[in-house]
Amino acid sequence: PCLEFVKSFTAHIGPVISLCVDPSEDTVASIGKDGTIKVYDVSTFDVTSMLRTKNSFGSAATFLLDDSKDLQLAISDKSSGKIFVYSTGTLSLVQELSLHSKPVTALAYNVPHKCCVSADETGNLELWDCTTGASDGDSVGAACTEKHNAITYASKLDTDLYALAKKNVSVISLSMSKKYFCVFGSDYKIRLYEVSTGKIAVKYDERMSVYASKFAS
Repeated sequence: PCLEFVKSFTAHIGPVISLCVDPSEDTVASIGKDGTIKVYDVSTFDVTSMLRTKNSFGSAATFLLDDSKDLQLAISDKSSGKIFVYSTGTLSLVQELSLHSKPVTALAYNVPHKCCVSADETGNLELWDCTTGASDGDSVGAACTEKHNAITYASKLDTDLYALAKKNVSVISLSMSKKYFCVFGSDYKIRLYEVSTGKIAVKYDERMSVYASKFAS
């Protein structure tokens, strides 16, 4: 396979602050600094829908699939710990999540476990259910369980999900695979977490001083 230019879009008035693709790789969303959300069909390379909001979004966004199979879009708020959840089918805000006390810097959805990982600028990591909500009427956001998400731990205290917050390490980026999620922190270390246990499987130190000492020896 090779890269081939297909089409360019003048999609937003200002900068694009986030881009994400859905789990089936059929849909792409762009989020602008102007508060506009645009959804694109990959197969036709066309804009399929647009929503103008008055929100000031952060840079974290991901697609979600709730239990009704409605494709949803989760976007962080720029100045608070809120996460806005929009339905791409109805083009409406369906839920606001308040799982964090500080702005969320990264979001990633896990298909097999039907959950989402969110991280904020203090290093706090949260795993939440995308099949049910914590309150009546909510579609997502409940605590993960073994029944719904194949999670093996009963409490976050049994995991390494507090490891970054304890060291005041903020999350710069987060990526997801079927069994693991990878976190790159402000301490320049890469940590690979197992989704089912919340434990760190391996850690890589990417500081230049580490490589310098290795080459020096």
